Amino acid sequence: MAIAATAAVVFAGVSLGLAFTMGGKSKTLTRTGCMVAPFPPLNDHSFNQAVFDGLTDAGTTWGVSVRNRVTDPPSETAAKENLEAFAKQRCGLVVSVGQFMAPTTADVARRYPDVKFLTTDDPKNRRLENLASVKFEVDQAAFLAGYLAAGTTRTGKVATFGGMPTSTVDPFLRGFAAGVLRYNVEHATNVELVGWDLPTQTGLYVTGDTSDLGVFEDSRRAAALTDHLIKSGADVIMPVDGPGGAVGAGNAARASRKPVLLIGVDADQFYSTPQFSDLWLTSVLKVYRRMVYFAMGEEVLGRFEPGRISGTLANGGVELAPFHQLRTRVPARLRNEIRKLERHIQDGSISLDPASYV
Repeated sequence: MAIAATAAVVFAGVSLGLAFTMGGKSKTLTRTGCMVAPFPPLNDHSFNQAVFDGLTDAGTTWGVSVRNRVTDPPSETAAKENLEAFAKQRCGLVVSVGQFMAPTTADVARRYPDVKFLTTDDPKNRRLENLASVKFEVDQAAFLAGYLAAGTTRTGKVATFGGMPTSTVDPFLRGFAAGVLRYNVEHATNVELVGWDLPTQTGLYVTGDTSDLGVFEDSRRAAALTDHLIKSGADVIMPVDGPGGAVGAGNAARASRKPVLLIGVDADQFYSTPQFSDLWLTSVLKVYRRMVYFAMGEEVLGRFEPGRISGTLANGGVELAPFHQLRTRVPARLRNEIRKLERHIQDGSISLDPASYV
């Protein structure tokens, strides 16, 4: 006998009940979930793998058939061809990975109005009846990371930087800054923040060229900037610079004679870059797996709606990773404070704007 359970999901800004049918599978509910990744490999320990896992979780719950295409070598033309191939196969839901695939996905969605599509990290709210988009409210979890950094620094200086100024990078930096400043207000301290300029509302970036997509794979440039921050006195640093930023920051921290801790982003870097497992204090997670699972469930159960799907602390779409090997660096008092802050963020009673704490 099938067992019914209910979970909450914020869909297009509205809290809905999502019914999950566990165990038994109905032929009438069978759908195909198809994903197109813009870059190889599929098992990248990051976005590609998480989206695939979300669809396979849906397969376990509802008997969804899962297909994937990885665009290799990467190109916009090839990605479009992969999306169109799945549209022609009448997939129940076609999922594209990452903000840079969003415009192409929208173009294909217009051509195939009877097929449902899901984008991730699309900075635009594209109003198509067959297109939904996951938007991760990463500033919520980054706020907690900033507070954590301020509470664990031993030099009194923490830092963050981004690969480039984009709508998916800046919320990390802004949330981190707000968390650091909130800690200073709560504890009457003066932890110095590097990486977010309050007067101009801009961050510290590896490059200001938003067309330089290679920056997110360039560990050398990330290492140079991290080394500069370490020499300036920062001992807790959050690189928001893709896989290259994680590796580059890890290399710089490892080479430094000073004790430095890192905070990862997107995926749990303790697992994604295990060669630096002893350096990752935590990571600010975008839980693609959970949100893709939710979206696929809505399609299976006939409740697909276009628009935004918000990933928040409340619905598990964003969160802090465990402290793993560095749990002893985080006092119980600080852990309790972070849990309380998380509840306040969920009920909207705390500001995530750095300017609120100046």
